Amino acid sequence: MALLEFSYQSDILGFEQELCVLLPDPRVYELDKKGCADPEDLSVLYLLNGYQGNHLDFVRNTMLPRFLKESRKKLAVVMPAGLTYYYADMKRGWKYFTYVAEEVPRIVQSYLHISPKRENTFVGGTSMGGLGALKLALTYPERYAMACSISGVTDPVLRSVQAVQERPELTELFNNIYGEDVEARKHSADDLMELLEKTAASGKPLPKLCQSIGTADYLYDMNVAFRDKARALGYDLDYYEEEGVGHEWRFWNREIEKLIARIPAKPL
Repeated sequence: MALLEFSYQSDILGFEQELCVLLPDPRVYELDKKGCADPEDLSVLYLLNGYQGNHLDFVRNTMLPRFLKESRKKLAVVMPAGLTYYYADMKRGWKYFTYVAEEVPRIVQSYLHISPKRENTFVGGTSMGGLGALKLALTYPERYAMACSISGVTDPVLRSVQAVQERPELTELFNNIYGEDVEARKHSADDLMELLEKTAASGKPLPKLCQSIGTADYLYDMNVAFRDKARALGYDLDYYEEEGVGHEWRFWNREIEKLIARIPAKPL
């Protein structure tokens, strides 16, 4: 298993960014027998961190490298740094959604043998990263075969209001991200519940959706609401909830293992 960590100047954000990429160990390709590098592109999972996290979260806090190695799949895992900006093109700030949607795939495809095909492209994330994963797949359903939200923020408009009520010092952050008009956040490009409807009505092939959540998680109710709406609109959605589990890495570690297992990448 190879772990790459590299930085580069982002054209979209205007400052240096970092990426972490996990790749299958070349030795299992038996390159000495083939006499050349494997010419086939790898499938890819874009894995997005939660609030205040970065590109190393999953390497530090889960057994992701072991899960990927033991899966023996032709799969790369790409982890950008999402920080605290809810994977949005901010009203006052930076275009983090455009960065993750457009620049990150182009960067990794230019450096590595990463497939650009929809059937080989998957996205997932925890907490705020679950929001980012669903937002990417619903905004660009022609690019992603599957999106997986683990304890995800499935209603960012509602969450922005709740967060400020809990911690008033976050008011400026969410105003910078979404603007000061709370009502205007509804039915915008950042409203996942609205995106569910728009994508379902678009006529494009719908991505498979996966959700997992603990019943003691403070995001539980919005996850149930998202699940019910997605299913009513005709999405193929797998849902799992675990009794008594909160917003925690122990649960996320188990769900990351399941996510790697369910991705239909070719075997090595």
